[in-house]
Amino acid sequence: MAEPVPIALARGSDAGRYPQLGIARLLNCYVEELGEMGKSPFSVVAINGLAPWGVLPDADGGVRGMLALDNELLVVAGRQLYRLSAAGGTAQLVGGIPADGIVTMAANRASPRNVAIVAGGAYYLYDEGGTVTEGNDADLPSPVAVTSISGYLAFIIEDGRFFIAGPDDTNVGLLDFASAEASADRNVMVGKRGRELVIFGAGSTEFWSETGTGDFPFGRVQVIDVGCYAPASVANVLVLRSAVAATDTLMWVASDSGGAYAGVVLLDGYAALPVSTPEIDALIRAEANPDDIRAYSWTEDGHSFYALTGTDWTKVYDTKAGGRWHDRETASLGRWRPSTHAAFARLHLFGDADSGTVYVSSPETAEDAGERIRYEIVLPTIHMFPKRFKVNALHVDALTGVGLNTSDSDADPVLMIEVSRDAGASWGPARMARLGRMAQRQVRIKERTWGNFDHNGMTLRLSCTAKVARAIQGAAIEAEPLTT
Repeated sequence: MAEPVPIALARGSDAGRYPQLGIARLLNCYVEELGEMGKSPFSVVAINGLAPWGVLPDADGGVRGMLALDNELLVVAGRQLYRLSAAGGTAQLVGGIPADGIVTMAANRASPRNVAIVAGGAYYLYDEGGTVTEGNDADLPSPVAVTSISGYLAFIIEDGRFFIAGPDDTNVGLLDFASAEASADRNVMVGKRGRELVIFGAGSTEFWSETGTGDFPFGRVQVIDVGCYAPASVANVLVLRSAVAATDTLMWVASDSGGAYAGVVLLDGYAALPVSTPEIDALIRAEANPDDIRAYSWTEDGHSFYALTGTDWTKVYDTKAGGRWHDRETASLGRWRPSTHAAFARLHLFGDADSGTVYVSSPETAEDAGERIRYEIVLPTIHMFPKRFKVNALHVDALTGVGLNTSDSDADPVLMIEVSRDAGASWGPARMARLGRMAQRQVRIKERTWGNFDHNGMTLRLSCTAKVARAIQGAAIEAEPLTT
């Protein structure tokens, strides 16, 4: 009998251009490095669940934007602005935001804070704890987006200019503008990195920094011929790598100097490093309107995530895992439920893209707002090319004894094991391997007699939908080559 041989677990979602080249996938789970002191170098752990935290009464659409202030959370849902206290619960309606399109929000350092909200070419002003009114400053043309930096509110205009208000007020002076026109392209989004203002055009990106001299406080320091293909994809991320200090930077869906799609990029210095996979590139190119692509980021449980969502997919980049992608999906939607994120009251909060609900991330909640979370790993294809081979047994090192003290199926959860002989084009019937009832730690997952495989190899899919703790840290097979 052949000895068990360890097989590779997927470290991320990394499908090839064609299925035969590879279909490795992590769905609703990601790699957590354990190092040399762990039983194995890494495990694949389930994502946190989402539990309801805030309700936006009579919301006329999904959450479009959130901004955390000192004592309240502002939420734009549909065409209305709400505020929530640190206790969550039912939100207070502040007023209307009667404009569609991408929402950006920024606050200066005034006390109480002044907040600018830009949507659909209009802007709105809110005083912390107060009311919202539509802006009407004659010196400010129709803005595309807003951010805050060093007490200033910075508004970008499509024609290449940007205007500032402040510091620490909302008045825009007649001469309080500059032109981001190193390239003749339109402004599409604004962001910041540290003390740099970053202005994204359709085919270029400009970096402006405080100069402390002259009548206008910012000066251009660098320009790159990489633009922004999907304006709402711009997000600040924290790069977490063991060999270097944490770095605050930007990620976005980029365009080349002519405005064509050029990949998802991570800003490193003034270089835009491509990080997307062939699968992600294909998904983005297939989107009918790049403005519908959304992204946001957050840092949680020692990982820094960048979530990118299209019409029917969500891909999440984890900077901690050496830059790996995984998939997230709400079972009823095809994509993950959230549309945006805010860190507020020491909580990670997510807005629902389709309803007036704010959720809190919770490792103790193994469900997605009441729906089961499908934990799934598709392993890299196992083969002995060019030989055929026989698999006598499969061993899986998974968390066991995780059943709940309940009377339903979660009391005795199972790991579903499926096999494909044609690179995922079809899957055989699932085998159910018990993960063990509560505290039943000695359960061993071993499935025998898998049969013979040809040069296409054996592709395994492991999944679990039980509302329990889930993690896998190893797998092995007993296999032997065939001579005929």
